[in-house]
Amino acid sequence: MTGPRPKGYWKCGDDGRCKGAKGEVEDLAKLQRGMYIVVRVPTQCMPSGSIRVNVNGERAIEILVTNYEVVYGRHPSGALYQPVMWVGNAWSPIGVTDVGEGEVITCSELSRLISVSSSLSGTEGRSPEELAESGEEVINLPKPERHWEDEEKDAIYRIIWQVWSIPEPHYHDFAIFGLASLARRAGVASEDVLNILDRICTQAINQGLDSEKTCKEHKSVVEWVYERPKKLWSRKSFEKNIKPALDRLGLDVDTTLSTLYEAIGYQSEAPLCIPLVRHREVGNSRIVSWICNNQKMGIIVRNIQHKRRRNGDEVIDVIAQVENILLPFYLTSVVKYRDILFK
Repeated sequence: MTGPRPKGYWKCGDDGRCKGAKGEVEDLAKLQRGMYIVVRVPTQCMPSGSIRVNVNGERAIEILVTNYEVVYGRHPSGALYQPVMWVGNAWSPIGVTDVGEGEVITCSELSRLISVSSSLSGTEGRSPEELAESGEEVINLPKPERHWEDEEKDAIYRIIWQVWSIPEPHYHDFAIFGLASLARRAGVASEDVLNILDRICTQAINQGLDSEKTCKEHKSVVEWVYERPKKLWSRKSFEKNIKPALDRLGLDVDTTLSTLYEAIGYQSEAPLCIPLVRHREVGNSRIVSWICNNQKMGIIVRNIQHKRRRNGDEVIDVIAQVENILLPFYLTSVVKYRDILFK
């Protein structure tokens, strides 16, 4: 147990009596108190950052990840932190040496904890109609007849799955609505998008990041996108919603989005990065050099260097990024044409 609520209202003494800001006096045992619950979670499903949930405009629940927190001694209110255990439908005081190292919970249990916490703040999944409101009008869409190659599907899956691994439902909504919107604009068949979604859902359900119910809802979003809506996301609205997720994951935003756009087949007015050199291996390929249209630096060449270094007995892969400026200006649009005399 931590201090009395509301925060900052009560000041408590060693005798267990607390005085409110208006002069009233109450026993600490009768006041509502905050609480820390310490758990241990498998690293593969641990959130990449803290999750804060507000209820009625106030912070009510905070899921902290690898944070340092004081849980022994005196709270700023003057109350002593009190370790407790749930016994007989009530919290009973215990000694600090009886707390242990934290309860081990599964990925599925963590996902349910985050889901329940998020539902308290009214942050349930957004409908495709709501998401589309921040998009742009659709005009003369191509017929959805194109199919992705296996290599393109794999590239799309790897990027969308990383976003999906953030256990916050709104990023799942952004990822699937954005992918479906760009694929529809590129004339890709709906079954290819649903194939990517099936792969993601299988993995997400196994790791407790999603359920059968929410996956059905994601499928209905794809179906809605392909029923001729008035608005869909374009590159502008997609990037606005998905960039925070890429930043949280520590991914290079420009090259990640360029890889995704290239795989989808989505053509934008001002390209971010265009591949220059691709390194191919058995069953896989990766781009190691790009020419990028960077708003801050201009036209640059970005080289991705993969090196192996020894750390004691372990050999680790180190990825270094080197950038060189070619032209000190940024292209706002590009008009493509084909010279029939050039072969």
